[in-house]
Amino acid sequence: MSLLADDGEWSTTSLRIGRDDLPERLRAEVLAGDPSRQRITVEGRPYLAVGVPLAGLDDAYFEVFP
Repeated sequence: MSLLADDGEWSTTSLRIGRDDLPERLRAEVLAGDPSRQRITVEGRPYLAVGVPLAGLDDAYFEVFP
């Protein structure tokens, strides 16, 4: 599942996982320019969320893996 933060607008490829499922700290770190990862739980299931800033933009890309 992937998520994109583009100029404050979020889009996702999943109906199950959205922006609010990513911890605020993870979102803030990545949007500040630091790649980051964190284990999360959504609906009782474990996932690994990985985020990378997009160079030259104030945007970020996230992948969530079961």
